Amino acid sequence: MRRVHGQEEKRTSGGPPPASGQASTPTAGTGAPPPSSEEKLIEQRSGRKAAAARAQQQQRERRRNLMLVIGGIAIVAVIAIVLVSNSTRNSSAGVQGSSADTTLGSAGAPVVLQDFSDFYCSHCRTFALERLPALEKKYVDSGLLRVEFKHFPCATARTRRTSPPSALPTRASSGSTATNCSRTRA
Repeated sequence: MRRVHGQEEKRTSGGPPPASGQASTPTAGTGAPPPSSEEKLIEQRSGRKAAAARAQQQQRERRRNLMLVIGGIAIVAVIAIVLVSNSTRNSSAGVQGSSADTTLGSAGAPVVLQDFSDFYCSHCRTFALERLPALEKKYVDSGLLRVEFKHFPCATARTRRTSPPSALPTRASSGSTATNCSRTRA
């Protein structure tokens, strides 16, 4: 008796010993002839092909998982950037006016009108071009009213950020009634 690959093998008398590295297959009672060397090669090749296919599938899965992780990180980064930019924009949009606030009228006027407007807003522009001239003529020029313009950005007027402010008057309290070019063109 001889041990091959952890199994005992009985040798029959008269037969050659099995080749080294190969276990002899008992053929007694099975009725099937032992596989030929060509069949063994075919089995080995198909086993290699199956192993290569499994390795390719695992590599595809790893690549897919990596892309999902990278995509998730990119989405989180974009959301974080949007949230940070919105929070800084909202924190700067307080009630206080900017340093470029403009005043019309005399400093000693008994009534002060504080106009909180977004100078990029079309509705604020309409007020500045259509309603404000009558107030200026009737009250500001007579010294009864002082108008203080405060820049107050609103969320609905973000479409024309690259154009110059349309409702910001350029007149100081010295007497000129012209606003920036948009008043004379409208």
